[in-house]
Amino acid sequence: MPDPRPDQLSGLENYLFDRYMHTLLRIFILLGLSLLPILLPINLGGKSETVGVKGLDRLSFSNVGFSHPYRYWAHLVSAVFVAICVCLILQAELRSYSRFEESLGAQSTGSNILIVSSSKKLLDSKAIRRHFSAMFGGVQGITINRDFRLLDAKISRLDAWIAKLEVAETELVRKASLSKGMPTQPLLVQHSFVLLWKRYLLESDRPTMSPSTSRWKQLFGPRVDTIQYCRSKIVQCSLDIERDRLRPYSFPSLNSAFVHFNHRLSDPLSVLILATQSPSFWTIKQGATHDDVIWTNLPIRPWERCIRTVTAYFLFAGLIFGYALPVTITGAVSQIAYIVGITPELAWLETLPSWMVPAIQGVLPPIMLAVWISLVPMALRVLVNFQKLHSHQAVESSVQRLYFIFLFIQVFLVASLSSSITTVLAGLGSNAKSVPLVLAQNLPKASNYFFSYFILKASSTISITLICGEKLLNILLSYIRDKTARQKWTRSEALNIKLWGTFVPV
Repeated sequence: MPDPRPDQLSGLENYLFDRYMHTLLRIFILLGLSLLPILLPINLGGKSETVGVKGLDRLSFSNVGFSHPYRYWAHLVSAVFVAICVCLILQAELRSYSRFEESLGAQSTGSNILIVSSSKKLLDSKAIRRHFSAMFGGVQGITINRDFRLLDAKISRLDAWIAKLEVAETELVRKASLSKGMPTQPLLVQHSFVLLWKRYLLESDRPTMSPSTSRWKQLFGPRVDTIQYCRSKIVQCSLDIERDRLRPYSFPSLNSAFVHFNHRLSDPLSVLILATQSPSFWTIKQGATHDDVIWTNLPIRPWERCIRTVTAYFLFAGLIFGYALPVTITGAVSQIAYIVGITPELAWLETLPSWMVPAIQGVLPPIMLAVWISLVPMALRVLVNFQKLHSHQAVESSVQRLYFIFLFIQVFLVASLSSSITTVLAGLGSNAKSVPLVLAQNLPKASNYFFSYFILKASSTISITLICGEKLLNILLSYIRDKTARQKWTRSEALNIKLWGTFVPV
């Protein structure tokens, strides 16, 4: 792919993602067109004294008999070819990215870093300016962050009252429209000063609410007019917010600050130099912008964030151990044709139609695995949010790292071991003396578990993309949950933020 011109840098994120997909496409198309026509005929036609190979196992090199050892040279050469091709493509992409980063650096005019100090007293604007005065053209500006959580809570409360007022007024308009245009008062008394809603509705038709926060009083306590009460609360909250905005320095300062340099930080090595030359009680974070920072997490103390991080990692380890049993079951079910030979209790499966057992071990395990793993991204995001990281970029990076570790351990290691153990036990049950021979014959069968899983994953992704599953779900939810025109418009027109932390590992 050609590098974008400077006037195309507004779509930089789109270009980098397209470049990433283009790299994956080059790798898989090259390997698919070069390896499959060679290895599939060798594996499929390599059967000799090897018996008991069924289903997709005939396409793997477990179907190659020991009387044809020269066929394994094709697999060895293919493995070396795969490693060389992947390394060359990745090396070319890294060179291209380095060249692109240099061209991008020529167009940039500034850069920011976020400094987090272990104490508020150790964070002073004069000390920061003095320390970075000779680096990257000097300091352009310093912004000491402040704790605006109280103001943010007031703004959230104002938004909630506005939303409640909009729902109440929409309900009033809906009731008036359902009255079929029949006035509730005679035409003779309808003067110009009469409120419009009174021409179609009674006073008792207006929406009401309980001003109390107690659930008991909300059920049996006095009720007030929702529209009038929400309007008074909106005025009160607006005055409080405007008063706070006029005196921002009254809010307490935080132990963090933004430093704006005159010149761009060229690469991560620059940040490493800054970190090594900075005091030990400063933590340097590059790439953080005002829009990316999670401001509610900045007031968290370093020791509290450390405790939260350790707790989150312990819970993540428990999640991995907890998922080991379900994933092991799916791996065992994928080799049920071999388990029948060593488990008399499952002998009744042999009475089933010939097509049913392959369907069970080919379709059921991937579906079970996909259903169980679908809950993992939400759990990992809760754990990462519990850590109170400083930016959305750090959150997505942490989610991506944890999700990749989980998929590697569960979907790759545990599933491979569980499916291979079942086939090995089936072989050892008939001949326990030839352990190396049994391992060589049965361990490759575990890789075929992923064939059906990848097919299911690709098919489901393509189907959801073609039918626009997300838009269809939004349409259904709009009829159920949305009560105002603004809510319907926001659901249909608002851009959904892509959660890259759970998208890239898959």
